[in-house]
Amino acid sequence: MDILLVDDDSFNQELACLLLVDAGHRVTVADNGMIALEKLARQDFEVVFLDMEMPVLDGIETAKIIRSCQAGSILPEYKEALPVTSLVDRYKGKQLSLIVMTGNNDEESRARCREAGIDEFLAKPYSLEDFKNILLHCRDGVIAEEKKRDISVFSNQEGIETEELVRAVFEHMKTTYPLEDEQLRQLVQESLKSVQQAMDDIEEGIKNSNLVVVAAASHRLKGTLLGMGLDAQMELARTLELSAKAQKLQESEKLAGELSFSASPLLRKGVL
Repeated sequence: MDILLVDDDSFNQELACLLLVDAGHRVTVADNGMIALEKLARQDFEVVFLDMEMPVLDGIETAKIIRSCQAGSILPEYKEALPVTSLVDRYKGKQLSLIVMTGNNDEESRARCREAGIDEFLAKPYSLEDFKNILLHCRDGVIAEEKKRDISVFSNQEGIETEELVRAVFEHMKTTYPLEDEQLRQLVQESLKSVQQAMDDIEEGIKNSNLVVVAAASHRLKGTLLGMGLDAQMELARTLELSAKAQKLQESEKLAGELSFSASPLLRKGVL
């Protein structure tokens, strides 16, 4: 199948591409919804995977625009910013499956997705089997209930060694994602880089009292840590995201410090 993957996080892009290409699909990547719409205007796709929260244009708004194009119109507020004619001409009346990917596995998020016309809800962390099942449903035109899975949990206890934590991440990924060892090593490296970038952005945001930056970086980090099987750190990132969105500066500073300490084994010099 021809698949458009829309996600702003490099780790999530790397993971999804490895799984989808390994399953025999053709994958095109876009960093946000606006870029995705430009690609959709130029090429036919059968399935679009959308990260729920992205800069510029998020997954929910992107889905709404795509569905309006399929109906032969477009949302008025986007008429000047998008290749309207090309989108409508290419997708009017055509089948296009929309799948959201998110760590926000709650009923409110699911309701927002349904209202936007999204077909399937893929909760992070996901496996190759999850992708296969959802794509099978898309091909057959069947909307199925999401199957919940148990995932491994690795808590970063005080004093844990970097090598031990990274090995735990590798073993979690090896169990979750049926990839070759070299592909897994590449995925671990990409995840560590993603963690480092997000933590740098959080630090910069806290320093400048810019909680919008902190919330966005925490959201990206939450998804990466979830994919790594680091639930303790992921919960800290989730709490920090909520605090930053609520504009609670002092609380966010405290949580950022706790998160930095908890994730420190992943950020030590030489781990990459």
